[in-house]
Amino acid sequence: MEKMRSSLKIKNSVAIGILIILTIAFFWKFFFLGFLPLGGDIATYTYPPWYHHYHSKTKSQNPLLSDPVFLHYPLRKLACERLKEGKITLWNPYIFCGSPLFSTNSVSFCPLNTLFLFFDPLTSYSLILILQMLLSGIFMYIFLRGSLSLGIFGALIGGIVYEFSGFSIVWLEMGILSGFLLPLILFFIDRAIIKRSIFYTSLAGMVLGIQLLSAFLQIGLFVLLATAAYSLFRIFMQRDIKAVKYSALVFVFGISLAAVQLIPSYELIKHAHREPIENYRSLSPLPWQNLITFLVPDYYGNPVDYNYRLIRGKFRSVFEEYGLKLPPPHPRRGIMQDNYNELCGYIGVLPLILAFLVIFLKRDRNDIFFTSFILICLLLVLGSPLYYLLFVGIPGCNRLIISRFIFLYTFGGAVLAALGCNYVARVMDASGNTARMKMYSRGIILLFGLIIIASLYLGKHVVPDYFHLLNPPFLTPLLLLVSSGIILLNIDRLRGSIIKAAILIIIILDLFSFGLKYNPFVPRHEMYPVTPELTFLSDRMQDPEKKR
Repeated sequence: MEKMRSSLKIKNSVAIGILIILTIAFFWKFFFLGFLPLGGDIATYTYPPWYHHYHSKTKSQNPLLSDPVFLHYPLRKLACERLKEGKITLWNPYIFCGSPLFSTNSVSFCPLNTLFLFFDPLTSYSLILILQMLLSGIFMYIFLRGSLSLGIFGALIGGIVYEFSGFSIVWLEMGILSGFLLPLILFFIDRAIIKRSIFYTSLAGMVLGIQLLSAFLQIGLFVLLATAAYSLFRIFMQRDIKAVKYSALVFVFGISLAAVQLIPSYELIKHAHREPIENYRSLSPLPWQNLITFLVPDYYGNPVDYNYRLIRGKFRSVFEEYGLKLPPPHPRRGIMQDNYNELCGYIGVLPLILAFLVIFLKRDRNDIFFTSFILICLLLVLGSPLYYLLFVGIPGCNRLIISRFIFLYTFGGAVLAALGCNYVARVMDASGNTARMKMYSRGIILLFGLIIIASLYLGKHVVPDYFHLLNPPFLTPLLLLVSSGIILLNIDRLRGSIIKAAILIIIILDLFSFGLKYNPFVPRHEMYPVTPELTFLSDRMQDPEKKR
C-alpha cells in the first residue's frame, strides 16, 4: 500500500513537473534571453515620442496589444510602488486631471504583487503573467485529479489545455483577465460540501477572495457564476440540503475578503462614463459566424499578420449573396466584433475532438454537468435570450461584454477534453472494445474536415489569395485533424505509451504554435526606450527652477 502511494506521488509530481517544463519552454525567451513577454514594440514603433526615432525600421509584432503597455502595466507598477512605500494610493495624477487608481483594474491587492518587493517592475510584471498561466494548469490538474477522480494523463491534458487555451493566450499580457484560481476554488468547495468541513470552506472562501482581488471584475463575476453552478451540482449529488450553508459561507467569506476592492469599484462604476445598455444584444455577443474560429482560429486573419480586419470586413456582402441577412452592426458592437481578443475561443483541434467524444460516449453525472455547462456558456456567448436572465437579474450585466463568457467555455472545454482523454486512456488500459469509440472519432473528424473545406469554399469568394488549402491557417487544422485521426483510429494497433505520447505532442505543438505566434517577446531596450525628448523633460523635472 505504501509503495502504491509513493508511486502515485511520484507520478503526480512528474505531471506537475511537465506543466512547469512546458511553461518554461513557452517563455524560454524570458528565461534564457531576458526578453519580456510584453508588446513593448507597439509603443516604440507606433506612438510618439518613440515613433519619430524608430518608425522607419520595422513595425510592432502585434498591433492589438497596446493596453498592457499603456494601461495595465503602468497602473500596477504605480500601485505597487506606493504599496512598497507603505501607502495606499487612491488617486492617479498622471491621467488627464487625475483619475481613481485604487478602485480601478490596478488589482492593488493581488498577492502576486509581492514580487514587486524583490524584482524590478518589468521583471515582476512578467513573472506575474508567467505564474498565472502556470498556476492555472497546476490547479486544473489538482481539480481534475481530486474532484473528478481522473487519471494522471487525462488530468495532465486538461491542465495543459486550460493553461494554453486561446482565452489564456490572447489575454496573457493584460494580467487581469486570468481565472487561474477557478479550478482551485472548485476543488476546495467540493471538499467543503462532501466533508462538511469548515476548514475547506475557509480555504475556498479565501481563494475566492484572492481571485476577486486578482482579476478584472467581469472575470470575478464569471468565477462566482461557475462556482455557484458547481456548488449546486455537488449539493444535488450529495442530496444533502445541509451542505448549502457551507457553499453559502464560501461566498460570504470570499466576497467579504475582496470587499476592500469591490466596494470602491462599485462606487466608481456608478459614476462611470459607460452607460447601461437597454438592449442586451448590443453588448457585443459572439457572432455565430465566428464559431468557425473555434476550429480554425485564423479563419478571419490574425492581427500578427496585419490582415484580420481586412479579411473580416469583406464577409458581409458574401453572406448576403447567399440570402443570409445580417443585422446592421451596432456602433459599439461593431467595434468589438473587429477585436480578435474578444472572440477567441480556441482550445486546440484534438482537445475539441476529445470534448465531442465525451458528449457521445459517456453519460455519467460529471459528463452531463460539464456538457450542459459548456452548452449554456455557448448560448450566453452567442447572446441568446438566455442572457436576458442575467441582464435583468444581476447588477452590472447590463454593462458587460457578452463574448467574454468565452472564458467559461474554455474552462468547460478543457474539462471535457480531460474527460475525453481519460476515457481514451481507460479504453487502452482495459484493452476493451474500441469499435464504438473509433466510429464516433471517425464521424467527428469527418465532420470537422467538411466544415473546414466548406469554409474554404465560402471564403474563396472573399479573398481568393488567402482562402486556399495550402495557406497555413487552413492547412494546419487539416494536418491536426489527420494526425488526430491516425492516432484515435489506430488505438487498438499501437501501444498505449505511443498513443499517449502522440496525443501529448499533438496538443502541445498545436497550442504552442498558436500562442507563440500571437504573443510577442521584446528586448528590454524596446520597452519605453529613452529618447532626447524624454531626457529633456526628465532633466527639467529634476530642476525646481525649470519644472514650471
